[in-house]
Amino acid sequence: MAGIPDTLKGRSFTRVADWSPVELGTALDLADELKVERARRRELRILPGRTVGLIFRKPSTRTRISSEVGIAELGGAPCSTLANSLTVQFTAAHSNLGGVGVTLEGPGGPYAFTLNPDPASVPAENLFGTADADGWTFASLPPCAYLLKLSVGVLLTTGDGSPSPLVDYIAFCKGRGRG
Repeated sequence: MAGIPDTLKGRSFTRVADWSPVELGTALDLADELKVERARRRELRILPGRTVGLIFRKPSTRTRISSEVGIAELGGAPCSTLANSLTVQFTAAHSNLGGVGVTLEGPGGPYAFTLNPDPASVPAENLFGTADADGWTFASLPPCAYLLKLSVGVLLTTGDGSPSPLVDYIAFCKGRGRG
């Protein structure tokens, strides 16, 4: 993948009318290329080291989360601000579930978690529970952008090995605590 065309860099997409037909075509071609690369499970690091602020006119959890995940998959860090605490609950379900891990990436990290599976979960198929900070506290993290990473291994039924782990991210910014 070649990267973002210069004509699209620094642009905001708020109205179709603000873009020429050529610019829209270029953006849609880039979207097609990113979709193909994602299907191939290739890392799309076109926003490395960048923090992207998300401002929505109306509250929409689905839109916010899908935007945050998209930015994180492109190597950027979208910001939803947390000030005082972080609670992590996880679910990993697959008929051939391998290892599950949760880490926090950011300044001074990565930061480890200890998984606390729910007693009702089935480790080889459906693992869920909470994850607690292992050797660090939320209060000790400097105000900055972070990525919470869930990594799940899936085992092949043929015993020939295992593919790369499936990974999901949640991005947030840690703000300054109040009081």
